Amino acid sequence: MLYRGGTNGYGCFRIPVLARTAAGTLLAFAEARKSPSCADRGDIDLVVRRSTNDGRTWGPIRVVTSGSPADPDAPFTRGNAVPVVDKETGKINLITTSNEATPTGKRLPWIQQSSDDGLTWTPPRPLGASFDGTNNGWFATGPAHGIQLETGPHKGRLIVGAHQKPNSTTVLAGVLYSDDNGDTWKASEVPNSYVAGQLSPGEIAVAELPDGALYAAARNEVTDGPHRAKAISTDGGTTMPAFTTVPSLASPNVQGSILPLRQTYRTTPGDVLIFSSPSDPDNREELKIRYSLDRGTTWSSPSKGLITNERSGYSDLAELTGGEIGVVYEGGVSFSADEIRFTRFTPGQLGLPGTTRGTPSPQPSTPAGPTTPDSTLEANDAYLRGNASLNDGLLLDGNGDYAEVPYTRTLDPGDRDFTISTRFRYSATSTSPNQVLFWGYGVGADVPQVWLRLQPGSDQVAAWVEGKGGHAYVTLPAPDAFGDSVWHQLTLTRTGSRVDLTVDGASASGTGVVGAVSAGVTGLRLGAKQDATASDAFTGRLGNFSLVRNGAPSLNLAFRTVDGATVPARTPAPITDDMSGHCAAGRLLGGKQSPVAGRASNTVALPVNTAHPGVETPFSPTLDLGAGDFTFAVWFRYSGSADQAIVWAYGTTSGKRSLWVRAQPGEDRLFAWVETESDRVSIPLEDRSSSVAFGGDQWHLLALTRTGDRAELSVDGGTPAVATGLTGSVSADQADAIKGLRLGSKMDGSNVMQGAVDDFRLYHRALSAAELTAAATGRFPSDLPKLWWTFEGQYTQAHDVVQPITGPQTSDASVHCAHAAVSGNPAVVAGKVGNAVQFDGVDDAVYMPYKPSIALGDNDFKVSTWLRYTGTADQVIFWAYGVGATERALWMRGQPSQDRLLVYLQTDTGAFQAAAQDASSGAGFNDGNWHFVEAERKAGMLTLSVDGTQLGSTAVSGSVTYGDTFAVDGFRLGARPDGTNRLTGTLDEFQIRRGAALAAHLPLNAAS
Repeated sequence: MLYRGGTNGYGCFRIPVLARTAAGTLLAFAEARKSPSCADRGDIDLVVRRSTNDGRTWGPIRVVTSGSPADPDAPFTRGNAVPVVDKETGKINLITTSNEATPTGKRLPWIQQSSDDGLTWTPPRPLGASFDGTNNGWFATGPAHGIQLETGPHKGRLIVGAHQKPNSTTVLAGVLYSDDNGDTWKASEVPNSYVAGQLSPGEIAVAELPDGALYAAARNEVTDGPHRAKAISTDGGTTMPAFTTVPSLASPNVQGSILPLRQTYRTTPGDVLIFSSPSDPDNREELKIRYSLDRGTTWSSPSKGLITNERSGYSDLAELTGGEIGVVYEGGVSFSADEIRFTRFTPGQLGLPGTTRGTPSPQPSTPAGPTTPDSTLEANDAYLRGNASLNDGLLLDGNGDYAEVPYTRTLDPGDRDFTISTRFRYSATSTSPNQVLFWGYGVGADVPQVWLRLQPGSDQVAAWVEGKGGHAYVTLPAPDAFGDSVWHQLTLTRTGSRVDLTVDGASASGTGVVGAVSAGVTGLRLGAKQDATASDAFTGRLGNFSLVRNGAPSLNLAFRTVDGATVPARTPAPITDDMSGHCAAGRLLGGKQSPVAGRASNTVALPVNTAHPGVETPFSPTLDLGAGDFTFAVWFRYSGSADQAIVWAYGTTSGKRSLWVRAQPGEDRLFAWVETESDRVSIPLEDRSSSVAFGGDQWHLLALTRTGDRAELSVDGGTPAVATGLTGSVSADQADAIKGLRLGSKMDGSNVMQGAVDDFRLYHRALSAAELTAAATGRFPSDLPKLWWTFEGQYTQAHDVVQPITGPQTSDASVHCAHAAVSGNPAVVAGKVGNAVQFDGVDDAVYMPYKPSIALGDNDFKVSTWLRYTGTADQVIFWAYGVGATERALWMRGQPSQDRLLVYLQTDTGAFQAAAQDASSGAGFNDGNWHFVEAERKAGMLTLSVDGTQLGSTAVSGSVTYGDTFAVDGFRLGARPDGTNRLTGTLDEFQIRRGAALAAHLPLNAAS
């Protein structure tokens, strides 16, 4: 599994794309969608995982592109990846599209390039091509891998599939192409392929046929009829004819991928064309491989082509070393995109026709397990086997313990020069057995291999380096083979045919190595021989193991950190997205249920009933209206004779701030109430129609507005009921038990609607009478509201995520929606800036779940807060990521017993700490006064400052987070993750900055 929904801080992962680079590396791209709804629009990053051993192991999840053109940290939609490998230059061109995270702006294509096999990428630049010469309407690249033409007059041309819908009756489908290695791009000349109800091609995948023709495979986005379409260009994509349907290729309305096999064919490479997609004609399930022998005209199913019988969705294909076929696809038990999986098959295992030329790699996949990280970009992490652990290095007990670095192409020295370095410490006597420090690349007589043994009985260290054509054996004498319980530095170097062995400056050398020292797919084992019994096991410690191949670092194991492989628990998160982009998503009370028909045609609405009493969102800056103007607008319908709450906000306690609208059928009216700290008004609106209190299960638009001291309640843009004389704020005092917003019931669960709500909008201004009249016809103003729930299907979902917030929370004021859960019952009190949260030292805490914005990695950062505390025990200000001496972590404690504050950073390369000693009469700044504390990482230094003065610093390196699908904590305020070291004090204005960008901001002025 490459990506698991709801992990690594993302709501889900979708749209997998697979590319094989010129060097043979696999790149698996995906859209990392931050909302648990998994909707197509929103804050979406493009990420990649990388494999240099044909998918046997994969590197970390890395962000390729994020944010807007002006701000890489701003919420923005990035996706529709199409990687195309240029075999002439070795570069990878990555074509993508983007749009605003909110329903505004245009769809635009971009290009990035990698010159180092997908390790790093250039910033996106505009692609500058479209089918009609404009950026009008919908534009999308792929999503699927692109190609480079191998034959014909356009040999070397780079090609990616794309389509554009400038209006509702036009589909321009074809390819984008480059004849100058990706510097400039053009679009095919294409006709309109749209035929109402019959043909609407999109999501184009491309393949080169044996005769050099260009095959374009498309999703046919129609309700009924064949869901696959094709077109064939005979001029390398310069022009593309209109698409036609492919009735023989059964598929639901979903993307698919196409690949001509070059290593498995009947008579000519490419004459077996394969296709991947779900095979059920109506539902996204049963992903299957199909094949064509007639240039994609008709299609058949191989005897064993079913990849999964579960739910499935988008997919992509690549041909691997030796003719294997790799498939990356969306899959899940109940949700078709719950996971993104990778699997591989031989053509014979699938039952495909043709003969395979080549031998698949015999290397097995490595199952998940605890690893110690490689800090190079290659990420050749070592798996800890047996009871191997970290304690002042890699600690091995000689009884089945070792560390395994699986084979990757980047770990293989081949016939090139290399240097292996490590530190070791152990105890031995003349009777101690031989012990292996490391063994690599093979085992057995006349097999290329590299190993190093400690031989205490012979008082020597021995190294063997065997190439395909010759070997060198080197020994270095030392009493008990350095078994004196002291750290020693060892280096083994190959330079041409020469081998040098050095320990602590003493050296020995030998010659005779000829050819590659590897002949298969065996990696490195540290602490034992590479045989089935892990013989000659080492008892001792290894430190700082590194491999440099031909002058380039390929492996660096610091043995300071263990990354676990615990699969996190996930819980459904029933939400509806805030389409305004202001982080006020609504929680669906009672869970998600099937939607009902909406107010407008072809829309849906949220049903409300006793079991599902509406939708709510906690208090946040979006809801902080103060004494300003506002408009609450929502479509509603209901039936029944009991009072029913349509909108309720801020509070339910008599005499406290509140705002609400009830339907009161017994009095044939709607009734609104607005209460501030100094005033209250009631607004009854009678129903003068033949219905009762605007019920009868008919749709109506409710609007509650405030303009200065005037409050108005209207329905369907009609004459409002008015109350005047309103003064004061509806939300200013957060200590006044302020709450958030709920639609469909009172906040205590009573007065539940029996009906539905649709298209809720909150404006921080009063809409005019004319605007409300237009809104009643479905035409709202063009400016985005401050909160907007459409309740449309893809934005209203309940997918599984890690640590969803279901109870009280305090909101993030940044754009990243990193809201925090509140546990215990912390008091909201007067703070340094407005209000603050007071922790009682017993059970109070604030927890911000892990998010991409607060994954600090190896970036510069600042973590700051106002702090006021008392007491003599150690107390946690914040704690992030992991717990224990070998887990990545970042924390700050008050330590009055040592008269200091301490910040601690554990990365993949080491543990670092900076202390701020308290020079005042207090102990560790526990004097009950406000202090501004800030931990900063910048330019390789970690510093700790108090009240603007830097009091502690240390040099740092490494990454504090790692992108994968396993369990990791976010930021916890006021306690360790295990609940100890609790804070007795107050925090205010907690902020995290990653680089210069604000990653999270908890004002800590409310807990609702």
